[in-house]
Amino acid sequence: MLLAICGTISKVLHSPLWSVAPGISTKLEELPAMHYWIREFRLKCRKSSPESHELLFHLWTSPVYMPLMLNLKNLHTFVAVGPKLWTGATTNTFLSKTHTTLFRTLSKLHTLRELVFKDWSVDLLILRPFLICPPQLYSITFVDGFALDTPNTVQFSIPTSVPSPFLNNLTFVHEVPKLQHILPPDSLQSLHSLRLFYLALWGTTDAISFLLKNSSKSLRSFVFETKPAPQYPQWRTQQAINTLFDSWDMSQMVALRSLQVNVTATNKMTVAILERARTLPIEELTLNVKLRNERRDFRRHDLADVDDVFRGTGFQSLRFIRMVCVEAPGLTQAWEKMQELLPYLSARMRGIIRVDIIDYPH
Repeated sequence: MLLAICGTISKVLHSPLWSVAPGISTKLEELPAMHYWIREFRLKCRKSSPESHELLFHLWTSPVYMPLMLNLKNLHTFVAVGPKLWTGATTNTFLSKTHTTLFRTLSKLHTLRELVFKDWSVDLLILRPFLICPPQLYSITFVDGFALDTPNTVQFSIPTSVPSPFLNNLTFVHEVPKLQHILPPDSLQSLHSLRLFYLALWGTTDAISFLLKNSSKSLRSFVFETKPAPQYPQWRTQQAINTLFDSWDMSQMVALRSLQVNVTATNKMTVAILERARTLPIEELTLNVKLRNERRDFRRHDLADVDDVFRGTGFQSLRFIRMVCVEAPGLTQAWEKMQELLPYLSARMRGIIRVDIIDYPH
């Protein structure tokens, strides 16, 4: 179906794709101006099957659908939604026949700026041309999906004529693909915004290190929110933190102006980041504060290590602090609880603090 909002037409495709593509092409022929109206294309697959997974590939390589995609003269955003499915045999068989066409088609998408993968499992081998070939791509988002780092019997190289992208925004929710295996490091040197939401720290440090090590000097906005991992002993969590900071020098983030972290009673990573951020030129700081765990409300001593970070003369450039209270009963109660849990921060930064309330976002 076609959806027109403020001059933007968004196409949502439901499997099977081949049943609707001819109708879309007919509409475009009848009204050529539509080639310029469509700015966002959504591929949504409801069924978990090899055929639905292959739609992502066929869309850019099939002689039926490829002309349709290349005729979208103002395509800005491509969104792929579900399903979580992967078959290695399908990947290798398909790419062995179509990889040249895939590279060539994606390299012609001069208006494509943003890629979004949601609930989609995809092999790193498949992901690589999507991240590298579109010449103007600057934003990539992964939401509740992941890229599988699996052995493949077929390997493909990117043509030398394809330059590295200059990425500006990267967002990951729950999972970080092992981009160090497929993305050139220099493509991250233009990165301005890196948002990592609700990640499991253990097992992802190599991928996170790759992102941070190659983008630190250019980053202006950084979100780092980890999820608790009670199944791991504290020494393993500390080991993951040490591993990350062994390869990431946070003092190089000289352009950073906005930082967002989450605060819980067991989040040692937050304290480690805040301690290293004290001397950075950060102007806006967002703290997502959870007021209780599954057993009880937090007490002063639970967040004392976070509060202690704000003692002394650090954070001299701060102009605004947003304290987001997760699942608080009301603003007044939230502010009172903040003063109880983080008394030094609340007193020192009182004139620039704003308290908001949200439901648990993840």
